[in-house]
Amino acid sequence: MNPTTPSEIYFDQETLQQLTDNECDLSVTGISNYLRNHSSSYSPVLLTWDMTSRCNFNCSFCYIRDNSITREVCFKETVETIDCLVSEGLFEVYLSGGECLLLDDFIKIYRYFKEKGVFITVFTNGSIIDDEILTCWKELPPSSVEITLYNDDYTSEPFCNILKLQEMGLYVLPKFTLTQTTLRYYEGVKQWATDNNLFLAVDSELFDGIDDLHANIEKKYSLSIAQKKYYTPNMYKNIEKPSVIRTGFPCKSKRGIIHISPEFSISLCNKMKTRWDLRNVDIRIALNELRHLIEKYEHAILHGCNGCVYSQRCTMCYVNAEIIDGELYVPNGYCDSLKEKCIQLFKEN
Repeated sequence: MNPTTPSEIYFDQETLQQLTDNECDLSVTGISNYLRNHSSSYSPVLLTWDMTSRCNFNCSFCYIRDNSITREVCFKETVETIDCLVSEGLFEVYLSGGECLLLDDFIKIYRYFKEKGVFITVFTNGSIIDDEILTCWKELPPSSVEITLYNDDYTSEPFCNILKLQEMGLYVLPKFTLTQTTLRYYEGVKQWATDNNLFLAVDSELFDGIDDLHANIEKKYSLSIAQKKYYTPNMYKNIEKPSVIRTGFPCKSKRGIIHISPEFSISLCNKMKTRWDLRNVDIRIALNELRHLIEKYEHAILHGCNGCVYSQRCTMCYVNAEIIDGELYVPNGYCDSLKEKCIQLFKEN
């Protein structure tokens, strides 16, 4: 990998031929997916890292539920973890938050990943991309920068920084979260993106937090189902699928995704309650214990799941199940709630 480019990677002829024969999409994401799908056992190929829970924005519809972490990770604490993950096969990393650029040692950690040959996508609100960040990214470009927009202030830093990054030749993806409070800006932002030869990614999904401050977000701020189907139709196609009985780890995370939280603990995803604190547990021990957990529960029965046509919308797994005496159980009321939501989606509006 050439760290001075966003995504330049070199293969020997034999490896390249093997990838081509297996119809691998020769992009960073395509190769990352290929590595995960063709691995015989769990290996951390893709890291998603919520580097901080802090944010300089205060969006009412944001699910972030903890801005009280007082000890954020520093570069020295991360070196052993990064070295281990790279030696275990790390290929790609998503750096996010909160607002990840608020982390004091963001640039040091970013540079270390790049110098180790890891491809990086940065998720940010785009408001604090300063000259130091731009200089770093000019020297060691990220594979992509994804900037979420929330209004139509085209002179604000997020909009201006998107154009700066575009002018630098970086791949920048503007994104827009559709809510009851942002919908009025959408058409204007969409036109702005078109005028600047940019693709605007649109999302209409919101997620509830678990405390009082961030409770009932979906109820308060979500678009109606009719609006979601209109603005993001691809997300509401083929909802109904053949009956599938779910197991402990049915998701793609078991195929090589690893997650680091703002508290510097690891798991498969940000919703997983079983975690390993990397300040107190060696990363190698944590990875081995995680592998054992996957082996134990990957095909484990979820008691109470008989398979249904709503499986595409079902999120029941080890993460959301109740664990009683080492067995997984679907919580009471979950299936009825899922069915009710899906029936609403099937209705014509």
